[in-house]
Amino acid sequence: MSGRARGRVARNGRTDERDDLGFRVRDLRRVPGSRLEEVRVVDPARLGSSSEPLRIGDVAVADAPVRVETSLESLSDGVRVRARVEFSWRGPCRRCLSEASGSASAELRELYVDDPEDYAATAELDEDDTDSTPRPIGEGWIDLAEAVRETVLLELPLAPLCDESCEGPDPGSNPVTVESDTDPAGDDAGAAGGADPRWAALSELRFDPEQDQG
Repeated sequence: MSGRARGRVARNGRTDERDDLGFRVRDLRRVPGSRLEEVRVVDPARLGSSSEPLRIGDVAVADAPVRVETSLESLSDGVRVRARVEFSWRGPCRRCLSEASGSASAELRELYVDDPEDYAATAELDEDDTDSTPRPIGEGWIDLAEAVRETVLLELPLAPLCDESCEGPDPGSNPVTVESDTDPAGDDAGAAGGADPRWAALSELRFDPEQDQG
């Protein structure tokens, strides 16, 4: 395929993969009911507003391509979009804190119209048409970047696991140590007995069963 033909809109067909999320819909809208299906594979950096990766807390989108399978349908008053988004993520395991990674996918539904404010005020939105309020069509183009970005952020795992069988920290590899707050000279007895000096006051407590009953 020549460079000129690459990425051209093909009604009712699937074009080559492209690395942006802008769609020219001027021709598509001339025939209500016509469809356009395309696959876009984009750098996750295109979805963010800075050099930092998209993230929720410590979990971030991995530095790997985001795949977006789109289906656009021309309506009398706009363009209905259905898309499947697939991406990879990375973050600390919630049990052992080692690096965890995985992949996720999500569906998005959007409606693009010429004047979203006027449309929302005069039309009753069908829940099957969109997951949010209508988005604008700008000079015959629609941009899915914001919708895909929101979908990815909502799908990031909040408490990932490195493995379902993860049992948590390995004491042999990551021993837990306690620093004493008392005089080092007086710590030998406690250290030898394996007791945490911060709990020393509890060892002095005595309970009299007969007094409790009285």
